[in-house]
Amino acid sequence: MFLVARFSTDGFRWSWVPALLSGAGESLPDRISFVTWESLTRYFTADDINRDNIVFISGQKAVPWDYLFDSRINFITDYDYAHGVQFVRNRHPKPGERATYVVPVSPDSTTGYATIAYVCNPSQTGSVIILAGTDSDATGAAADFLTSEEQMGNLRHTLHVHRFPYFEVLLKISRLSGTFFNSTPIAYRIYPGVP
Repeated sequence: MFLVARFSTDGFRWSWVPALLSGAGESLPDRISFVTWESLTRYFTADDINRDNIVFISGQKAVPWDYLFDSRINFITDYDYAHGVQFVRNRHPKPGERATYVVPVSPDSTTGYATIAYVCNPSQTGSVIILAGTDSDATGAAADFLTSEEQMGNLRHTLHVHRFPYFEVLLKISRLSGTFFNSTPIAYRIYPGVP
């Protein structure tokens, strides 16, 4: 199961997600309404992705639709079944970046990783936000980051933009006993196109 959100512009305000999806990027719309539902992936169609603004919350293990965007994103959450290890693959590392960001196997691990990708949908008629983490805590931290005006303001400053372009960001998550404390951007990419 995964969560998908659609929105219109006549409901309540929900921080940066609608601002990004509506193209407002530099300021928040006053009122945004979301229709949210949980859906089994087998009931979700490519047509839904092509015609709507969509938010996917989860990684490729739970949301196979994420594979539609593999050719357009750099940071891919993945799982090594042979070793039982969660990690983020950096498909094209820049200087100072690693090719993989692996979560320590220890149950006492205080580190996780998450990605936020903001890209156009396959038909280029809307936008898609993909939140994925190396585990549910990391995915929750990505959602928290995305809905924090302070964190998103800092990210916009880091990206040196007034209005958000399409982008993705890799977050390092600090946590203790299943509670995340801090999400720090450690790498990002900016993509062409106008949201």
